[in-house]
Amino acid sequence: MIFLFKLDLFKMQKVIKWSFLFLLIALPVSIYVFLQAFGVNKFTIPIYHEDGITDIVSGCNQSLGQHLVAPFIGNDSTSSKNVNRIVIYNIGEVDEAQALDKSNNLLMLEEKLVVWNTVVYQNLTNKTDELVKFAKCGLILRNIEVIGDYIKNDTLVLVDAQRRIRGYYGVLDRVEVDRLITEVNILLTE
Repeated sequence: MIFLFKLDLFKMQKVIKWSFLFLLIALPVSIYVFLQAFGVNKFTIPIYHEDGITDIVSGCNQSLGQHLVAPFIGNDSTSSKNVNRIVIYNIGEVDEAQALDKSNNLLMLEEKLVVWNTVVYQNLTNKTDELVKFAKCGLILRNIEVIGDYIKNDTLVLVDAQRRIRGYYGVLDRVEVDRLITEVNILLTE
């Protein structure tokens, strides 16, 4: 009798082990199948100033409704390439102490620009009244400092092909530059 009880206990343990192993394999597979069938892997990037600009700067002629960035027409030869393309604007310079961080992060961005043939990177650093107005009125950058012939700013601005501002990114922060790269990839798939 004790022998039969041990045999039944052994069979019961074996059934429990096989049941646990089945659940261990079946649960992740069923979650994967469910997500493939019903999950949507689509991300959206916010559109800035969709309802207009609330804090209008004096000297800016801004209309009501969705804010669109007019292409910057300066002395730069890349400004003609901006029509109907995704543009990343870099306006101004940073302090000397921060220059190494900026150059390292921009190097990472430039590697991606080689792959993205529909994305334009526009580095505008020469201080002109026209550029300052474009930064404040067109790109809605409020953190610009003008010091003599020098514009101090550490923000990259992403503008989509429809000329809508899609993001502001700190050029000194690698996480922000990674986020910019990810969001450009999302825009390219839209």
